Amino acid sequence: MKTQWKVLLGLLGTAALVTIITVPVVLLNKDTDDSTADSRRTYTLTDYLKNTFRTKAYNLRWVSDHEYLYKQENNILLFNAEYGNSSIFLENSTFDQFGHSINDYSVSPDGQFVLLEYNYVKKWRHSYTASYDIYDLNKRQLITEERIPNDTQLITWSPEGHKLVSICLEQ
Repeated sequence: MKTQWKVLLGLLGTAALVTIITVPVVLLNKDTDDSTADSRRTYTLTDYLKNTFRTKAYNLRWVSDHEYLYKQENNILLFNAEYGNSSIFLENSTFDQFGHSINDYSVSPDGQFVLLEYNYVKKWRHSYTASYDIYDLNKRQLITEERIPNDTQLITWSPEGHKLVSICLEQ
């Protein structure tokens, strides 16, 4: 008789354990409406092996506490985060008249000039040389009186105003 009770308690315990496991699994995997379904693409072994999965990166540059610049369709747009609106800062037609493929740009702290980088040549690891021109935003034209030497290794704006510091490759 004691053996029958042990078998009955064992079966009852097993049934309780199966119920405790299956009820949450069924409830968690229950089909929900499409608004809560996860539609993101999953990372697969093929993505890993072929290195095809990339993160989405945004290249933006803060110009003030509430404004930043970003590039879209070769236009440089100014987005005001305070009001949520954007405006064209520099049109892509400006780059067309320039005659070179622009790799990068940098706006002076006073917002009057844009430094345009082109002819980018990688040297070793993180070093490179490039050519630069300055675009006057007020006059809407390139400054051609004093040219920046080609093969410039580093160029940056001063913290205030519109002065430049550059390091050039020694020939």
